[in-house]
Amino acid sequence: MTPETQSIHLKVEGATPEVVIRHGEAEPIHVPGPLKLSGRFSAPAEFVMKRSSPNINVLNGYSYKKCNVIFNEKELTITLVVGEQGRDTVTVTGSLKKHPFLSELQINGGGMSPKRLYELIRFKAHYFADRAEHRRLVLLLQNFEAHTSGSVADKNDRQGNTEASRTQRVQTEIAGLEIALNVPLFEGYEPVSVRLSVEVEPANGSVQLFLVSPEFEEFYDGEVKRLFDAQRPVFEPFVIIEK
Repeated sequence: MTPETQSIHLKVEGATPEVVIRHGEAEPIHVPGPLKLSGRFSAPAEFVMKRSSPNINVLNGYSYKKCNVIFNEKELTITLVVGEQGRDTVTVTGSLKKHPFLSELQINGGGMSPKRLYELIRFKAHYFADRAEHRRLVLLLQNFEAHTSGSVADKNDRQGNTEASRTQRVQTEIAGLEIALNVPLFEGYEPVSVRLSVEVEPANGSVQLFLVSPEFEEFYDGEVKRLFDAQRPVFEPFVIIEK
């Protein structure tokens, strides 16, 4: 045996059990370090409910006074910090994730080609409130036709008045088409109704399609606020930082 593993066994009369004296280095002391956890939106609240002792205002071994929570509606996150300056601080972040189908549609955002929109919705009938509407939109995109016309003006009356303009017009059956979706705003949540209309814009000899909804932004912001407010009561004992 090496010295590090040798043991001396002593039996003391009248004492039970044996006394063991070990030679060598002791096991290293484990010092917990910071821990970062992330999960679904409700993860911070679930951590509080399962690791808290409300009768003594302690969370995971730390006084409530040494904990805080950050509400960031812009980034769609709630971050709980347990033990603000401790060496074993625990940080738990919960995130809302916008539904990928809605993100791809770019509502009230950039345009896309008819082919791209066709690819996005072709197999997404389950996100449409009316499957007949879905079929009609798919067929229109599959057999997309658009007639463009334009005019050019270049005038100068030699009296200080000039006019130079270029006008393009697009005529297509899909322009102004209204559709209704039934899709979750965020992953893991129930579907909601979203109404859209299709706008068309000429672009360098082709066309771009835009999905527009005047009410969507207000509705979306309202749902974000509602979901954050629903989490707020759990964190009332802590300092809440708004971002």
